[in-house]
Amino acid sequence: MTKSRLGWYLAGALSAVLYSSANPVMLVSLSTANKQFVSWEAEQNGDEILEGRHVLHFEHDCLPAWGYAGNARQYFYVVEPKFRNNGPLMVCLHSAGGNARTELVPNVKRVADAGDDFTGLILNCDTGSGWWWGAKEIDADPDKYRQILTPVENRALATVQWVVHKYHIDRNRIYLHGISMGGSGALGIGMSHGNVFAAVQAGVPAGTTHALYRLGNSVILEDDAGTVNDVPPVFVFFSPKDTWSKGMEGWLDFVHHNKLCVLGAWGPWGHQNHYEMTNPAAYRFPWLSIRRNQAYPAFTGTSTDNKYPGYQSDASDQNGQMNAYFRWMVLKDQPSRFAIELRLVQADELGGSADIPQEAVSDVTLRRLQHFKVAAGETCAWKIEQAGHLMDSGQTIADNHHLVTIPRVRVTATPITLYVNGAQSR
Repeated sequence: MTKSRLGWYLAGALSAVLYSSANPVMLVSLSTANKQFVSWEAEQNGDEILEGRHVLHFEHDCLPAWGYAGNARQYFYVVEPKFRNNGPLMVCLHSAGGNARTELVPNVKRVADAGDDFTGLILNCDTGSGWWWGAKEIDADPDKYRQILTPVENRALATVQWVVHKYHIDRNRIYLHGISMGGSGALGIGMSHGNVFAAVQAGVPAGTTHALYRLGNSVILEDDAGTVNDVPPVFVFFSPKDTWSKGMEGWLDFVHHNKLCVLGAWGPWGHQNHYEMTNPAAYRFPWLSIRRNQAYPAFTGTSTDNKYPGYQSDASDQNGQMNAYFRWMVLKDQPSRFAIELRLVQADELGGSADIPQEAVSDVTLRRLQHFKVAAGETCAWKIEQAGHLMDSGQTIADNHHLVTIPRVRVTATPITLYVNGAQSR
């Protein structure tokens, strides 16, 4: 790691820790990018059949509007769906050990396994240009790129928009996945663009400093088009024995401090992408069912969470999970009333036997609310019912970011319904 890169890593991590008291900065979001990049085009110059899917190869110029200089060219692949019916999109970011071509087959399989209605976008990144977040540009001018996106970030988001337009994608079901370098890029690009992505999945991310750098300066509730830009749910799989996991503790602290929705698991296997070796409640979570136009709960201080042992530590909980047992379904999202069902996962959802706790107790924060609105400092009444019986009730006050948190909610295998009423409903 160069000295300059270490500098902006530390600056990003520090600004992230200070997020709660900072004034967030507006990034160039996809809604803005639509206006800038609507005229660009990509040229198809190849196709093949993989995993029973038609895979198209495209090349294109990298536009000066994205921040590129000279005659840069790039390519990407589109995995066409079997059914074109306003379906979902999975965006895949490759690792530093490969490229879009060398990792094409496993990523096409990932898209195919997601469902016949999925379109896939497999982007390419030249590692010499600074990875998925343009580290060279940030090295050269970290203050500048706190307020605007780097060329590769702009290109990635513009290509998503191109595919969304060409293939009539459901904008509420765009998902971002990445491994290693791609995992870091998925966290950095995805977490700061909740107005684009419904959910993010990252495997053994090669550092979390891109995410901290972006989130410490750019978390906003609404972008210039009025689109909700809350941080999307994140599913992350990592290892304390991975040399790239150094600094994960700071990211986990940031997640907890800012009440973000993160479900994940870890194990002692090092820098290898082994979702299937983690707690099945984590890797079998149906993350591709999450929608951008639906609220979700964030869980913090959960009683059933394992304690992450820390980088290269031999402490207990070498295998562990956070928030993996929860499942939810939004029942009502109205201007002054909200209701959500919460429960623990069932063994038959995990494909066999699993060690599932009888109860989990957690603070629950409501995020990405669509219609239910509260003012900062507003008092909200809440109650919890189970099978028609009142289990608990109380009041809570919305924080400075308009977030409503209900403390110490008890969740079991039998579903509970959490009701929250705003001031206008009383």
